[in-house]
Amino acid sequence: MSTTEKPGSATDHPTTTQAVPPGSRPHRVALVAGVAWLVCFLFSTTPEAPDRTTAGAGDIRAYVDAGSTTLTFNAVASVVGVVALLALLGAVSRILERARPGTVAAPFALVAGGFTALQLLLFTAFYGVWLFVPDVDDLPDRTITTLYDATLVADALGSLVLAVTCAMVGTVSWVALRARVVHRPVAWFGLAVSAAAIAMVVGTAVGSGAAQVAFYVALFGSYLWPVAIGIDLGVKGRTAGS
Repeated sequence: MSTTEKPGSATDHPTTTQAVPPGSRPHRVALVAGVAWLVCFLFSTTPEAPDRTTAGAGDIRAYVDAGSTTLTFNAVASVVGVVALLALLGAVSRILERARPGTVAAPFALVAGGFTALQLLLFTAFYGVWLFVPDVDDLPDRTITTLYDATLVADALGSLVLAVTCAMVGTVSWVALRARVVHRPVAWFGLAVSAAAIAMVVGTAVGSGAAQVAFYVALFGSYLWPVAIGIDLGVKGRTAGS
């Protein structure tokens, strides 16, 4: 009896096309994590803050007193969002590794996701430091202004990590596009976010005013991408598995 496989059989496409079964746990995790990320950051608001260059200790105290509830909600939402992001990228990494064994996108998603999560936690710590102060009125004026100005460090770190995050988004989107694990519009959206980050870096290097526009495109795109890919993986898994 001949054992020759017909053209188009499974043996024509070895492990490079193996994928996590549709509707599997990683797809469900991606869906839940994407929705959780959306909920956390869709309802997070930033209280109006005084200008760093002119704010005095009294202005900062008033800001903390008026926005304590919002700051608390944002801190909780940020921590939950970080957990959701790590869960999402873990699921994405597994799906990509199964679809393209040995691809650099799988471990890169985890490493870059770790940097992004750390940056988000530090950002929350700098902006929410007032939550750990029993009574801001008891702090010396110099301490209050120093803590408030320290948020500049969080902003600078966020700009640096944004480039790494968008590089990961582009890498994952490219591999996902080729492996067909997400729908094409979602993959191209991720590539567009990555392109905006490249334009941001180049524009900053040459002193172009367009760098600011590219920054906001990359920033908001990087926040929307987890929602897009998480929901898309969940929907794609359910559709293919039905």
